[in-house]
Amino acid sequence: MLALVLSHTVAGAFAILAGVGALVFRKGSPRHRLVGRLFAASLVASALAGSAIALLVDNQFIAFIAGLLTVYLVVSGVLAVSRRNMRGTAAALLVVSAGLALWFYGLSWTASQSTDGKLLGYDAGPYIFLGSVALLALLGDAYALLNMPLSRASALSRHLWRMCFAFFIAAGSLFTGPGASAFPEAVRASGLLSVPEPLILLVMLAWLIRVRVRRGRPVAVS
Repeated sequence: MLALVLSHTVAGAFAILAGVGALVFRKGSPRHRLVGRLFAASLVASALAGSAIALLVDNQFIAFIAGLLTVYLVVSGVLAVSRRNMRGTAAALLVVSAGLALWFYGLSWTASQSTDGKLLGYDAGPYIFLGSVALLALLGDAYALLNMPLSRASALSRHLWRMCFAFFIAAGSLFTGPGASAFPEAVRASGLLSVPEPLILLVMLAWLIRVRVRRGRPVAVS
């Protein structure tokens, strides 16, 4: 169990640092590809270890399923800009995202129908949020399957939002979720820990607009 905790902590720290670099560096640049690979590998490792800890030790089911969704987003985000992204892969991703969306929305319905309006300590809200992210991914997977091969702008947009949402979930776990307990009380009370999450979404939006608008110069993919 100590190995899981260390893996989750160290890999999570690398993921946060690499995620900042991946957001800042120009998309497709060598530096972006380098830190992007580090971000993807470390975030998957951290999410898997965190899911195991949440399920086996902390009894935090919501953290467990959030970790699974994070892994899916990272893997599908990497595949979005892979030259080996084939129709069979797109179909497999569609099945996974459909399963996740149905599962999460089913959990939200179960929570809403319980006597106290909760399931494993959480009301329907968090389950609906995760289900909505999975549904958005499902719609994107269906579009990708029907429109392959995707244009460069579409592939990069698909890559961007998935990686950024995975980063958003990881940042939430650290700064406003269970990881917030590692910060001093003064920092938690200051409100600073609530800044990274909306900032990630704003930067994601800015890059999405830039990718969709600027189509003249080719962007390298991995």
